[in-house]
Amino acid sequence: TESVLFDFLEHYLERLEGPLAVQVWGRFLQLAKDVASSARDFRPQSYFLLRCLCVLADKVTQTTAMDDKRNRKDLQDTFGKLLDVCVAYVGRSTEQGAWIRRGTKDSIMDSPSSGTASPIPRVASNPRLNEKGPGPSPAQDSVGGFELIYQLNKFIGTTAVPNLRKFLVDNDKVAVACTNIVYYIVSPATKGRLKPLETDSTVLQIVKELARIPAALRSWRGPVTDLLNDNRFFNCNPDTALQWKSIIKALFDTDKSAFPELLGKVATAPSANIFTNRELEMQMRALNLRRLSYVLFTGDKNHFLTQLPTIQEKLVDILKNVSSPIVQSEVYLCIRVLLCRLSPHNLTSFWPVVLTELYRVFEQIMTIIPSDGSEDLQLVLSASKCLDLLLALQTAEFQIHQWIFITDTVDAVYRPDDWHPEAMMDQLAEIVGNLPVPETRDDIASGTANGFSEPTFSPVVEADSMRRPMLNSLRQIDSIRDLTSFFSHVSIASYESVYASGGNIDWEAVERGLVGDMFDAR
Repeated sequence: TESVLFDFLEHYLERLEGPLAVQVWGRFLQLAKDVASSARDFRPQSYFLLRCLCVLADKVTQTTAMDDKRNRKDLQDTFGKLLDVCVAYVGRSTEQGAWIRRGTKDSIMDSPSSGTASPIPRVASNPRLNEKGPGPSPAQDSVGGFELIYQLNKFIGTTAVPNLRKFLVDNDKVAVACTNIVYYIVSPATKGRLKPLETDSTVLQIVKELARIPAALRSWRGPVTDLLNDNRFFNCNPDTALQWKSIIKALFDTDKSAFPELLGKVATAPSANIFTNRELEMQMRALNLRRLSYVLFTGDKNHFLTQLPTIQEKLVDILKNVSSPIVQSEVYLCIRVLLCRLSPHNLTSFWPVVLTELYRVFEQIMTIIPSDGSEDLQLVLSASKCLDLLLALQTAEFQIHQWIFITDTVDAVYRPDDWHPEAMMDQLAEIVGNLPVPETRDDIASGTANGFSEPTFSPVVEADSMRRPMLNSLRQIDSIRDLTSFFSHVSIASYESVYASGGNIDWEAVERGLVGDMFDAR
């Protein structure tokens, strides 16, 4: 079959050395030109020929043959035409079967075959061919068609896009090719999904490679920005979110107007219209704060240091002027990200605000206990997680103030006879511990509140002697009693960690907790 012949040709070209590759170049290029000029008649062959062209061009571009302008122009034109044919083929498939929205594997499994099991591709017996693509007539076999599309996208992401600058050279040609790829492949893959980030892995690889090409910024910036602004952006699992981390970072590194625009949305003043839905307005502000947290999370250490004064100003303004618990909860999440992404000494001016707000939240709890199911409970949990992280990080700037919140002396372990709670966590442990347990919450009395048993609040230091937050796996509480174990054990756990950890922090666990709070997978 043709697929076998092209596979043999690709193997042959891979083994050629530079001088021999130059000798073969002229004859192979003529074949490629013939196919590219009659793309309508040779659509299935275009993909196999593009693979061979990339192999041969990679060798020829390393020789002096590419100093010849004619050779360079022939490569640009032929590679560009074959790539456009393959990209357009994928684009047309989205109109017929919407394979991307369903996922490649689902599409293959769900392919119509008169109610019987899906037919096996003809080339499945050959592992090498199965890896590279199906037979020459994918339109006749729905399974083969979907498989070809998958292989096309995989090839574009792993080979074609990384070599665009080498083969096309001219930035304008590179930009045009990238625009076509985004229009026909990336945009359809990210639109109309309940979980926008959970796109096909091959499409994700294409976007990652596009983000590495400066000339491609205009092509992929729009779809990625729309994705970030989608209200369903956080409806995915944490592992998927981590795969988009480099792409979002590239967006804000290359588009200098993106970060100020995001900060502007965070600080938008409340509407004066009396008919405005206040609850929806607060939800949108909370979403924008979470977007800010994720963008900061994508950066390296001190990556956004120059923007810190503006970020700090916006967060302080929200804490002072916005009383909504859902919004303030997101502020504490953002503070946690800042603690992990900025050096402690760079946050010197921020410490008074953090300490004051934490003190205010916990003091308010001691005065008025939030009722079960209250909106304030999420704020209490967010503040507790912020304190939990501060205790795990044990920065010098916080250590001198931690006595306000926990007992940081040996009294935490060996309490004297006349001991009485002074630190806020110890006081809260006593107050919450004395609350009556409702009959409908017998599970709380047995230490299994909300499905979280005592071991959920694991010690700050575990067997590997690394400090990590105690509340890492807790996402939601239905009652203040769900934090009783944390209030009761945080002082002793923090004290013991100082001596047991040797200053080692489990940063992987810390970051896993952050991204887990941002993305709820619903």
